[in-house]
Amino acid sequence: MRVAPIGLLVALEVTAGAAAAQSAPASVDSIRDSIVAAIAAVPGATVGVAYVDLQTGEKLSLSADTVFHAASTMKIPVMIEV
Repeated sequence: MRVAPIGLLVALEVTAGAAAAQSAPASVDSIRDSIVAAIAAVPGATVGVAYVDLQTGEKLSLSADTVFHAASTMKIPVMIEV
């Protein structure tokens, strides 16, 4: 199983934000379409996305029921031992 790097998601968010600043706010559907297209460009990627528009309260989730290993939590025991 391949997990897409978080940089991909950050780049999508920045791109969507830049587009929204120049025109009308992007709809959740257009954001979903952009994210799905970016995910499709990485064959075999398993990606989960959670998005909430803080102004409108609209929500978007992709692969919400998929279990992902929280790799960052492994750093805590390692740092305790160091």
